[in-house]
This record gives sequence, C-alpha cells and structure tokens, in this order.
Amino acid sequence: MKITGRYKLMRSFPVDGKGIVVIGDLLDGHAKSGDYITFNTKSGEITLQIAAVEIDQENASLTFIYKGPHQKKQLHCMDLPIQVVDIIGK
Repeated sequence: MKITGRYKLMRSFPVDGKGIVVIGDLLDGHAKSGDYITFNTKSGEITLQIAAVEIDQENASLTFIYKGPHQKKQLHCMDLPIQVVDIIGK
C-alpha cells in the first residue's frame, strides 16, 4: 500500500443511512473507493476505508465503509477536527 494523495478535511457531519461525511480539499493525488484514510480524533486515530468519493468544483466529499453498526454509530456522533491526512491506496 502506498500514499496516493493528500486530503485536507474541513468539516464533517452525520448523514442518516451513510454515517459520517467529510468535506474538504484534495490537495494532491487522488482518492477512490477502497482507499484508506486515517483521521486524528479526540480519542486517538481511526482508519477508515473510503466507500465513495464525490468531487465538485470546490470540494471533495468522502463517505466510508464501517466495521459494523457499532463503529457507524460511534462515528455518527463524532466531530472531526480540521486536519491534513494521507490517502493510502492498495
């Protein structure tokens, strides 16, 4: 696995049925379904697999694959801080 991009997370919010959605800027490289991203949270790091990427003229939004309903529920309430992270491809 290797770094395929850099992403600046600007905000996050929950969406019913999808879990947490992050909005930000793709600073370098690319992001695609199946890639991984590690975020810093108040309780430590969490690595998530990207389910979908939507890119428009201003932002890139990401949704994720969860390791079960407990993780999805846990992240649904989480407010991720602004940060720059690496995107890891297969």
